[in-house]
Amino acid sequence: MAFVSTIRLSRIYGSSYQTNLSWICTSHAQASSEENGKPYDISTYQFPYTLEERSLILSIINNATEEMLARLKVSKSMRKKLLKDRHQTGSYMDLSQLLNVDGMGIKSVEQLCSFILKDMGETEKETDPNDSSFVYKKRLVKPRLQQHVLKNIKTLVSLDVTVGFLSWTKLDNKSAVLDVNCEEILTASSRLDLPKLYEKVVNISKRIPVADAYVWEEKANYGHLQGATLGIIIASLQLAQIRGMLTALLEPCHGRGAEKRLFYLRDALVSKLFRLKVGSERISGINLADQLVKGHQLLEWLPALDISKEAQTKFITCERTKRRHMATSLFIGLAFSQVLILQNKNALKILSR
Repeated sequence: MAFVSTIRLSRIYGSSYQTNLSWICTSHAQASSEENGKPYDISTYQFPYTLEERSLILSIINNATEEMLARLKVSKSMRKKLLKDRHQTGSYMDLSQLLNVDGMGIKSVEQLCSFILKDMGETEKETDPNDSSFVYKKRLVKPRLQQHVLKNIKTLVSLDVTVGFLSWTKLDNKSAVLDVNCEEILTASSRLDLPKLYEKVVNISKRIPVADAYVWEEKANYGHLQGATLGIIIASLQLAQIRGMLTALLEPCHGRGAEKRLFYLRDALVSKLFRLKVGSERISGINLADQLVKGHQLLEWLPALDISKEAQTKFITCERTKRRHMATSLFIGLAFSQVLILQNKNALKILSR
């Protein structure tokens, strides 16, 4: 049976596309059987996933490498077709767009979605979602925040620190995004000795907004350096130097009194809340961040983002490389704010599984 398909995409303001499928069959009006003799009418078929599941599935597909797709049981030939179509199409905005990939039918799309959801499935034992102490028991944040410190946090700055870039997001205690930014530290051609690197970090740190608390992800595991190339070892050393400098600069400069103002989140907290892992690999989630910044509520536990117009414009207009780092700092800030400050029960429930 032969089909001719046309997909008309009309851009809606901000990002999304509305997909209209017109399927013409040379002999029947309804698509052929896909599974166990069950007929599917492709022009009206709805994929059986929630809004959050659709968003998470699309985020994975839009960021997946060929190796990730292989772990998701996608055949070699289909991986090449999918990656080629994604390159030509850009980011997929709806699951139905996958049907335009040669050889991809409803059954194969649903099979891929099932593997993705299964791969992201929770394996940890459930604890009481109303008790936030498990966040500390699992060492998802350190040091432990005293209640009087939490109550006094009016503003928060979350940071993403890499060798190349330092990005930050400033939020208030209601999770409203007040500012975002990303600064370049080192480039591939940079040749900075330690004093010059320190001077560069000091200058950048002066532009980090003053806040009641600062938070970044803890990345103290250096097991990956065993057998690593010299370049990777040098980059890891530079990153450790940069983070050490920032720790020394942020704590006394912006801290108040003797209370700790710099906190560390395990990457497991952010990865779990925003579903940023495929197998053992962490994805950037930039497409998810783009949608959140534009006001779309894509995660059931997270209310629509309250973001200043200036911060929204800075994020949207920033070039993609910097925006990827800004997305990470945004996720860190939202995770800290929702879990520790607001104690969002739906977020705590996700973490407790």
